[in-house]
Formats: sequence, structure tokens, C-alpha cells
Amino acid sequence: MLSLNPALQQKYATLQKVFHDLGSVVVAFSGGVDSTVVLKVAVDILGESAKAVIATSPTLPASELEDAYGLCESIGVPLQVVETDQSKIEAFVQNDATRCFHCKT
Repeated sequence: MLSLNPALQQKYATLQKVFHDLGSVVVAFSGGVDSTVVLKVAVDILGESAKAVIATSPTLPASELEDAYGLCESIGVPLQVVETDQSKIEAFVQNDATRCFHCKT
């Protein structure tokens, strides 16, 4: 088992309790480290009551989607895909300084 320092162990225990108390969760899964850890803990605590969802779009490389599928398979949870198209969002297309805000809304 992974050995965590006391501060991280407390955060881990808190995350486990939150998931336990919720009873079911949907994790917005990107395939990155953060969402992978969150999803793994959710599945460990909730089993089939933990779901993974990823948003695809023309800006998401196919290799990243393939990696996300692989990670979900290794964790033991199916990946649900929601198709989006940011090119239909005028603020996204403008690509100004607030572009990251528009991607996440």
C-alpha cells in the first residue's frame, strides 16, 4: 500500500468519507492525474455507483481519448462520452485571455 504523510492521509480519508456519504458520483474525467486519482478513490469506495464521463470535441486529440478509455478500463469503470463542439461557442473561437473559462463552462 502507498505510504502517505499525515496531511495527505487526512485528505485521502476526507475524500473517502465524502464519497461514502454521497453514495454515488459522476466524475468529470479528463484522463489527467487529478481526475484519475479522484475516479480511482470513487470506484474503490462506491463500486458501480461511481461513473466516469469525458467530454469530447474536435479539440480533444484521439490519443487522449484512447488513453482515457485505457485508464478507465484499468480502474474498472466504463467511460461515458459526451460529444461537444467548442467551435460553436463564439467566446471560445475568439481565443481571448479568458479562453480557459469558456472551455470549462
